[in-house]
Amino acid sequence: MIKLLVSARNLSFFSDNCAGQNKNQVIAALYLHAIRSLPIDRITHIYMQAGHTQNEGDSMHAVIERSARFSNIFSPMQWYTLASTAKKTGNRYKVTEMDGQMMNFKSLAPEYCRLLKQEVTRKNPEWQRMKVIMVEKQSPHVLFLKYRPDEAVYVPFVSHTCPDNDTNSACKYLPPLARESTVSKAKKDDLLYMCSQLIIPKDYHSFYQELCLEKTVDIATPSGIAVSPSDADTVIRRSRRSLSAEQLQRSAGKTTTPKPRSVKKKSPSALSDK
Repeated sequence: MIKLLVSARNLSFFSDNCAGQNKNQVIAALYLHAIRSLPIDRITHIYMQAGHTQNEGDSMHAVIERSARFSNIFSPMQWYTLASTAKKTGNRYKVTEMDGQMMNFKSLAPEYCRLLKQEVTRKNPEWQRMKVIMVEKQSPHVLFLKYRPDEAVYVPFVSHTCPDNDTNSACKYLPPLARESTVSKAKKDDLLYMCSQLIIPKDYHSFYQELCLEKTVDIATPSGIAVSPSDADTVIRRSRRSLSAEQLQRSAGKTTTPKPRSVKKKSPSALSDK
């Protein structure tokens, strides 16, 4: 990927509007960092119209998923071989193992995008509305946006953080992603149980036995046990359900004295008629 970036001067990306993957501050920080640190003149990212986002990448994923239906996957490393051999006709997919080369751009998002302001209105970018992102070498501290693809001009948002002459700036440091795989204790226990029952073949047991546990956080649980971040939501939901169940039991156990039935007295005229 780095070789491609070095050889290309203008890059264009197309994607759907998924906020968690494509339309967020992390992507903007990635482009702002690349335009400052690599010999690239311009990067443009176009978000396709909702309902019309199917592209060649979707067909590639479909081919890989279809091939996975007829294969038993017991280890993440098996996906390398499966993806590279999924296409049966034509040129096969080229898979690049990014061992130790994945960088954590999430840590740079606050530095690059925290103070993005439009110079005239002083407004922040509306991330959900944007349809085109553009950065260029001539203005490395400006994120250009379009809220409609047919707009004639871009709306500039200037970042006042991370000046080029600040050698101690946090933007100069790009930490790598953690290379080790981590899971919660509950998930690892389930995986080890599958190993003990030979649901997972013996050849893969060492991988799951050596999995590192996630760091635990202190959460008030009924048993007083610290849980991992991935289990925190589950613990909170269970505690809420148990609390609501206790409240129902208490309310059901309360004794209430029934109200005496009111008896209507008949008038003397009604009695004389009988």
